[in-house]
Amino acid sequence: MRRGVRRLLGVLGFAVGVAGVALAVLPELRTFALLRMAPTQARDALLVRLRGANGDVFLLGTIHGDHLITAEYGLEHVEAVVTHLRPARLLVESLPAELAAGHLADGPIEMAFAHLVGRASGAEVRGIDWVASGPAGRRRTDDTRDDHMVENVLGALDPAGPTLVLVGYAHVPEFVERLTARGFVEVPLTPDEKTALFDPVGLSKQYPAGLAAAVEDRIARDELRLAGEGDPGTAERLRDAVAARRVFLETIRAVGERPGTPRALP
Repeated sequence: MRRGVRRLLGVLGFAVGVAGVALAVLPELRTFALLRMAPTQARDALLVRLRGANGDVFLLGTIHGDHLITAEYGLEHVEAVVTHLRPARLLVESLPAELAAGHLADGPIEMAFAHLVGRASGAEVRGIDWVASGPAGRRRTDDTRDDHMVENVLGALDPAGPTLVLVGYAHVPEFVERLTARGFVEVPLTPDEKTALFDPVGLSKQYPAGLAAAVEDRIARDELRLAGEGDPGTAERLRDAVAARRVFLETIRAVGERPGTPRALP
C-alpha cells in the first residue's frame, strides 16, 4: 500500500515537474496558464512597446474567441488600446489580399472589430498576416509565418506616429525577438500606463458600424469552403468556426451597432 502511494506520488511529482519545465520554456504556455489564473495580469503582459529609428511600435497580443468570454480582457479592452493610443497605422492579423478584397473579417474575430474601430478613429489599417498558399482560413503558425509577418510589419511602419500591431498572443514573443534583432529596443510601459490604455470607461457599448456585415461575409465564405472541403478535420474546424461566428453575429444584432457607416478603405 505504501509502495503504491509512493509510486503514485512519484508519477505526480514527475508530471508536475514536466509541466513546470514546459511553462518555463514556452512563453505561450505561460501566457495560456496566466490567462486562466490571472487574466488582468496576462492582459497587461501582452502589451509591449518597442522603440526603433522610425518611432514606437506597440504589440498587443490578442486571445481570439476568448475575448467574448473573458471579462478582464474583452473586445472593449482592445478598443480602449486602439482609442487611447490613436496610432497613425494599425496593423492586424489579416491577409492583405483579403482586406483589399473587402473581407474585413479575415483572421480572428477581434481583427475585424479592431479594424473598424481603427478606421473610425482615423488610423490607416493594414493586414500583416501571411500564408504559404491556398485560401484564407486556418493558418499554421511556425517560424516561417512569423518571419514573413514581421517583414510585413517592418514594411508598414509609419514614421508620422506610433504603429499598433494586433496579433494572437503566441506571436508576441516571436515578434519581440525578431524586432529586437533588427535594432528595436523594448521600452517598458508602467503599470499605470497600461491601466490607462486598457481603460474602457466612456466607450460605447455598441459595436462599430459594419461589423455585422463583415461577420456575415466571413460566415458565407466559410460555408462555401465547407461545402467543398474533403478533409474531415478541417471540415470540423470550419463548422465550429461558423457556429461561433453565428453566435457572435446574434450578439452584435442584439446589442446593436453605432450610428453611421464605416470609413472607406484607405
